[in-house]
Amino acid sequence: LAEILGEPLVTTPTHYGAITSVVTTTADIEEESRFFEALGFQRLDRHRLEGPAIETMVGLPAGGVLHMQLLGEPATRFGRAELVSYGGASGADHYPRTRPPALGLFRAAIRVRDMPAVRRACSRAGYALTDVVSLAGPGKPCQACSVQSPSGWWIDLLPLPA
Repeated sequence: LAEILGEPLVTTPTHYGAITSVVTTTADIEEESRFFEALGFQRLDRHRLEGPAIETMVGLPAGGVLHMQLLGEPATRFGRAELVSYGGASGADHYPRTRPPALGLFRAAIRVRDMPAVRRACSRAGYALTDVVSLAGPGKPCQACSVQSPSGWWIDLLPLPA
């Protein structure tokens, strides 16, 4: 929420809004940032947070550090990716075990302006891509595929609505 403190957000009359950012942890924040740049995101902000306040808030050990990068579109606060990596803390990587019916957030979807261009950028960078499929759902069918980030997070790529 650091990027929106003090700014009014547009909400419905019942105070519902949109997701401003989705936070994911990664072992290599620079590599993960390059992945999101291949999807068309721009790096907007970066922070290094340390000290007793952040240690207490997120449960870091004394001397731990949280590195954060925010990626998205400068013109909107919605649909951003917030990447986090930790220094001075150890843990296990559970992404390889995240398969249905696992619980938790391990997949997301974004809309892209130019699916072929995004696929080419991801392929050139060596990211795992699924084949393009035609999805039928509410409204018109659309072409979609998925790409896996260096951390193992699957991102479904959908076209912008016509």
